[in-house]
Amino acid sequence: MKLNSSQKQKFNDDGYIILDIFSDAELENFKLSVNKIVDFQINDSIKNKKKFDLKKSKNLLKNISSLEKLGNEYVSDLGDFLTGLPESMQLIGNKKIKDIVNELLNCEGNDPIYVTNATPIIALPNDEDYTYKFHKDTFYTIPYSKFIQIWAPLIENATVKNGALQICSKSHKNNWQGQFIKQNVPNRHRFQVTKDETSKYKIIDCTLKLGQVLFFNPGIAHQSGKNRSKKARVSLVGVYHKIKNNKI
Repeated sequence: MKLNSSQKQKFNDDGYIILDIFSDAELENFKLSVNKIVDFQINDSIKNKKKFDLKKSKNLLKNISSLEKLGNEYVSDLGDFLTGLPESMQLIGNKKIKDIVNELLNCEGNDPIYVTNATPIIALPNDEDYTYKFHKDTFYTIPYSKFIQIWAPLIENATVKNGALQICSKSHKNNWQGQFIKQNVPNRHRFQVTKDETSKYKIIDCTLKLGQVLFFNPGIAHQSGKNRSKKARVSLVGVYHKIKNNKI
């Protein structure tokens, strides 16, 4: 898969591009495996608890949200399972992603790339703790690395209501600048972008359809949208690094 000249120009100008990547079959295979895991978790809980009023829904994302009623460990366990699923790894290792990343990093199409922080993530309704403020991943990944980031919905389309990723268009032109360290917060919230910095740019809600993937420059300020729906949101994140880099 190759980018055309207008797509390359958009990425250079705006710092991001949205492309059709995943097939219906790939996403359905992932969904089926997730559904079986969640079914097992719920059935196991029903079997082992005398008082239990959780009703299974026909909607997978509602069932995922319901896991929180059983205890945070159920949601945590599901997150761990999703990271190691073969279906997740197939999505992360999609050849189209590799081709696009190599092109954006000015590498050869068959060059190997190194992937970190690649996993499906679960955003429960109204979960403020995992709603990240505007940030850049400069200080969360390999120092001096040249990389491209991705984000994509996995089970339902990403909407404003369910918390689609938000990005500051063109903010990559200021590279890693405009960040500050917020004290007395978990490390995942530590590095944030100032409001003065984000006010310079247009904020885009990345309302992607299933199958679409957002590719963005590491200098793009981004944050999780707030999930105001009644269902969990499951999305894929990943950081793809250039290996041919003497600094690392």
